[in-house]
Amino acid sequence: MKHHAFLSKMFAFLMCMPWYPTLALAQRGSAAKGDSTKPAVATPHLANGQPDLSGYWGHLAYEMQKLADPKANIVGGLEGGDGSGQAFSWWITHFETDAQIGRRAQKNRPIYKPEYWDKIRETDWNFSRKLDPSNQCLPGVPRLGMPQKIVQTPNEVVFIYESLNRYRIIPTDNRPHNKIRTAIPTWFGDSTGHWEGDTLVVETDSLIEQGWLGGTGYIHSEEGTKVTERYRRVGNTLTLQSTVEDPMLLQPWQMDPVTAQLNADPNAILMEEICEDRDSDLLLDPNNLDPTRQGH
Repeated sequence: MKHHAFLSKMFAFLMCMPWYPTLALAQRGSAAKGDSTKPAVATPHLANGQPDLSGYWGHLAYEMQKLADPKANIVGGLEGGDGSGQAFSWWITHFETDAQIGRRAQKNRPIYKPEYWDKIRETDWNFSRKLDPSNQCLPGVPRLGMPQKIVQTPNEVVFIYESLNRYRIIPTDNRPHNKIRTAIPTWFGDSTGHWEGDTLVVETDSLIEQGWLGGTGYIHSEEGTKVTERYRRVGNTLTLQSTVEDPMLLQPWQMDPVTAQLNADPNAILMEEICEDRDSDLLLDPNNLDPTRQGH
């Protein structure tokens, strides 16, 4: 796998993992249910009363190699790595196949209408070989998941993603969708936000049909796709709950909530990542194909 696109794949994989509490990115307990337990740290607010979402969130790339365990069978999200070159090499070498195992361990999946089942199965069978947009360094919503840095002002938030150094600028003053941006569907779509109490609600539409909802062939329709993200900070914990509505689905898909802890490291930085697709040829090489890891 190419070094400069490794982070994007890693973060996309981690956001899909149901067994990822060690990186504080897949907790489903009391935070998702609105537990009223008082946090250890008071939730900071801006002068206008809005919760302050600003800061670095979760583990960043320069910390990730410490979480790779060369003695484990599956590398993603397991503790025990010592930050050594051996641990980092183990993570990179085993990432692709382990990512497939982890994704298929998900119990919470979008439920498509029967007429789309064959298409989903066909797309899923080839997901890591030639069809997944992420293999061509292309983004997707809600696949971006939790931003690694948030900059907040009274009227907008800026979500910054370490994976490929992507960003989204989202107005939070309850304005309607931008007519210019919605005229032509795009990979990020058009997002607008508003506050419901202490929860920031971001609604995204006009998503290009080539984008995927998830890494196992979860396609969506050309028109009518709507993604609603709800961000809520309690103390130093940020929770994201995403819901997808689409004409291809039997019902809205409420994704598993993900959480991230405020990264208080004074030396926290976002690593630069420039993506050039070199995975396609590697993944299509017959010597690298393992039919036992494909399909359902």
